[in-house]
Amino acid sequence: MPPRLLSLLLALTLPALAEPPLTYVNDTTRALDDTTQRTLEQELTQFHRDTGVLLTVQAVSYLDPGVTMRTAARQARLATASSGPVAIIMVDRGKNGLGISHSPELWQRYPLPDMVEVLRHSLSEASDETLPSQEKLLATARLWMAEVRALESQRQLSLAPFQKKETPLLLGFLSILALGGITGLRLATQKRFRVGLQNQRFHFPDIVIGQRLGAPHGARVILPEEP
Repeated sequence: MPPRLLSLLLALTLPALAEPPLTYVNDTTRALDDTTQRTLEQELTQFHRDTGVLLTVQAVSYLDPGVTMRTAARQARLATASSGPVAIIMVDRGKNGLGISHSPELWQRYPLPDMVEVLRHSLSEASDETLPSQEKLLATARLWMAEVRALESQRQLSLAPFQKKETPLLLGFLSILALGGITGLRLATQKRFRVGLQNQRFHFPDIVIGQRLGAPHGARVILPEEP
């Protein structure tokens, strides 16, 4: 295989190998049964497509001493390669604890008070220690998605008027540009015409006229010939 062709194939395949498939549910502790995990993955995938917000869930068996659920969730979110509006819900199966972490882009996407309420409601849902890890994780994730989906709907509605207002402004701007172009072309044409007139020179033809009555260049009368 030619070296150039081999380099091209490597350039096309390496980016794909560098980006592993997105994992919405990371459960190595078997906190979720297979059916529940598949259902949750489908819900998270659809939520991501509908809103553009990535929510992942992760279950762990234990945390290192001195590490809180909030810190562990933040570390897990930063360990992911995804950027943009991202959130992670982490559950500690050993202590039946739960933590949530939001990316800065997610905090900026929606009004701050609304996101604080989403976080407060989700953590309140997770505070019920009587719920098993599986039910707690499902309930928290679904509540979080429902409230963020509502915020995204409000966001889209708020963007619609601006988009409608931008269309006439854009058309007006394009009209001004077109009018300016036509005016500029007309002025340029007039300027070229004036320059052309200024550069024109008119010359009388050289006519040899003899003397008449002893005077040089004496007047002559040229009579037309009879038909």
